[in-house]
Amino acid sequence: MASLELLHLLPPEQQEAILNGPALEPPQNVIPNFIDPPNGNGLFIAILTVGLALSTLSTALRVYTKIFVTRSLQIEDNCPKGMFVGFAYCCYDLVINGTGFFVHQWNIQIKATPNILYLVHIASSFYAVAMGCLKVAILLEWTRIFSPKGTRGWFWYSCWALLIVNALFYTGGLIAGNLSCIPHQKIWNQTLKGHCINRKALDTATAAINIVSGLFILALPQKVIWSLKLSTAKKIGVSSVFAIGLFAVISAICRLAATIDYLRSPDATYYVSATALWCVAEQTCAILVFCVPIMPKAFKDNKYFRRLLTTARSSKNTSKDIKDWGSASRQDRYRQIDGGYPLDSLNQGQGAQGRYGSNERLQGSADGTAWPQNATIPPTEFQNVQPKTPALTRNAAIPSWEGGR
Repeated sequence: MASLELLHLLPPEQQEAILNGPALEPPQNVIPNFIDPPNGNGLFIAILTVGLALSTLSTALRVYTKIFVTRSLQIEDNCPKGMFVGFAYCCYDLVINGTGFFVHQWNIQIKATPNILYLVHIASSFYAVAMGCLKVAILLEWTRIFSPKGTRGWFWYSCWALLIVNALFYTGGLIAGNLSCIPHQKIWNQTLKGHCINRKALDTATAAINIVSGLFILALPQKVIWSLKLSTAKKIGVSSVFAIGLFAVISAICRLAATIDYLRSPDATYYVSATALWCVAEQTCAILVFCVPIMPKAFKDNKYFRRLLTTARSSKNTSKDIKDWGSASRQDRYRQIDGGYPLDSLNQGQGAQGRYGSNERLQGSADGTAWPQNATIPPTEFQNVQPKTPALTRNAAIPSWEGGR
């Protein structure tokens, strides 16, 4: 909107009429809606909130593990999440105090565009710093994981080369973006005199290089993992933990496509929303890549988690034993009990007398031979007696028949 530089030369009435008008000529037969324009605020806020929750939880688990479990805080642990919080703050502010996301530009007044462009500019700066810090932190972390202390192999040199390239790239992109207009305020206030460079080439190049660096970071640990002397299943498990970066690369590719649409279309406020959405996804995935590999230590070395896991396994084994015992036949259960059966346990109370007539009847063998009062019934004899008893547990004593079943 280069014509806005001459706005101050017009009479106040004309200035007010222009500033109250739409920021983009609406399509034919479309009436601008400045009061309550259609938007995608609900979708954007839901995705942003989920991303913040995931990144906050993973960061908290990492900090807990580093402080209380491994007790080894490193320089990269001071980094990453703050910039994503700053990015999210700009997005929430745009919804609360601005027009929000996925709003067509003809539904926005010209006087409202400086606030929108300012928040977009600040958010893009937070994004550049966040991604730069995250990639540097990830590479530092991986040099500690995959390169033994004191060694300088190909992996170590590759990580440091990528680290330096990423640090220079994101620093340069941040400086170039903030110097794209002179004076600096003209980036969001088009009514000021000055000049701006064409941001299309800069934004497209930075988005493309971002994808390439993400692919290199994703591929680096995979070569090391698959060269380890582990079973294929374990290699797949370890590889999948570090392959979360694949989602970050996919998000970066989608962000590049959204950036191209944004730069090609005059409806900037609508298409920049898709770019911001993919920025949320990319930052969330990058934080997960940084935090997830160390998470298993938070549970493995936690006594409360181990106690819970032990209880769960014990309950599972007990349920299996009961099920196996219940599936055995009643005759097999009796045969599994070694030795004789005390006659005293069969003569308790009147329940036995009521069911079988008398104690004397119980004290005779199958062929009529009488046994002494305290004798023991051999198992072969007892197999012919088929009382109806409650279910037995393994190695338990023969229960009393008093009172029936």
